[in-house]
Amino acid sequence: MPMVPTHAFVGLAIADVVGGGRAGWGLRAAGALCASLPDADVLLMRYGDVAYGAAWGHRGVSHSLVFALGLGLVAALVFFRGRPVSFGRAALALAVATASQGVLDAMTTGGRGVAFFAPFSLERHFLPWDPIPVASMTLGAFFTARGMSIFGWELLHLWLPLALLLVVVHGARRARRSPSPV
Repeated sequence: MPMVPTHAFVGLAIADVVGGGRAGWGLRAAGALCASLPDADVLLMRYGDVAYGAAWGHRGVSHSLVFALGLGLVAALVFFRGRPVSFGRAALALAVATASQGVLDAMTTGGRGVAFFAPFSLERHFLPWDPIPVASMTLGAFFTARGMSIFGWELLHLWLPLALLLVVVHGARRARRSPSPV
């Protein structure tokens, strides 16, 4: 799995782009949270005696497309009904942000795959392209040489391209809003 800060940044970027020009910081923050939340399944493994390969184990139900759609809808209902960004756009942004967790995890070099189709099927899947080095599930591992190396890889290959995308998107939005000279 990529590191949680990377999942959060990807979710923020998705909420910003999909949310459109009216995506405020609330939607961006919700996107970051929704993209990170599926990794809470590691807490079930640690404190709830849930096995890794179980339905609610790591990369199980909480990484599925059904979970992403459900969380996107619920979060939009709770936080964005009646706000400047439309409910539908907020729900879509948050569902895609949540689904990004499983997509990124399915592109890593380790683990048991992602149960994209849970609860209908618990079969785990990887994507055919796996460039992302798998990170440890412990906080302490982040502060090791390997953890810093993986985070450096993520900064270069995930954060930087997303930051550039956001600059381009915001530039295009600004250009669209500015009055054209007559």
